[in-house]
Amino acid sequence: KDVLPLIPYPAIGGYTEDNWTALLNDCPLYAIPDIKTPADFLIKVGGDSMNPKYQEGDLLACKMIQEILFFQWGKTYVLDTSQGVMVKNIYEDADNKENILLVSENKDKYPPFAIPRSDIRKIALVVGSIRIRMCE
Repeated sequence: KDVLPLIPYPAIGGYTEDNWTALLNDCPLYAIPDIKTPADFLIKVGGDSMNPKYQEGDLLACKMIQEILFFQWGKTYVLDTSQGVMVKNIYEDADNKENILLVSENKDKYPPFAIPRSDIRKIALVVGSIRIRMCE
C-alpha cells in the first residue's frame, strides 16, 4: 500500500466487526516509505509496558488477522479486547489452552497475564514500527 490509515489509539477498542471498515476509512492517511511487509493500518503506542522495544508515541504498522488459526508465539500483536486495546507479545498458556499469555517487554513493571482467546475482538500482527523524535 502507498498509504496507511492511522487509528486513533483509544478509538479502536469500541469498534465492532460491522463498523471496522468505516473506522479505517475515516482515519487520516499517511505515506510510509520502505515498509516491505504489507500492513493495513498504523496505531500509536500508549504507555510504557513495551519499553524498550516500543516507546510511547511510536507508530506500529499492523497487519490484520482475519481468522485466528494459530499464533506466532513470541511475536508482538495489537489486540482489541473487553479490557481495551493492548500491544503485547503473545505466548502459549501451558496451563490452559483456552487462554493466551500476554507478555510486556517491561516485565519488571508489568507481569505477564492470561486472557481467554474468546475475548479477542480484533487482532493484528505488528509488522513494523516508526519512532519519531522531536528536537528541542
